[in-house]
Amino acid sequence: MYKRLEKNQLTAIKLILSNEHTIGEIAELCNVSRMTLWKWRQQPLFKKTIEIELTNKQKNTAI
Repeated sequence: MYKRLEKNQLTAIKLILSNEHTIGEIAELCNVSRMTLWKWRQQPLFKKTIEIELTNKQKNTAI
């Protein structure tokens, strides 16, 4: 599933999940505009990937 996402999108997902950066900082670190980041966040695959990663993170925390 992750193969369809670009490298910058995967980086953005990791940064979003870390909760350590603002949207502007994430966009800058991924070398894209805030609008591009917003568009990515509207894509079903991007949303689903974040959802899966959050679920995995919660499972690992519960153990």
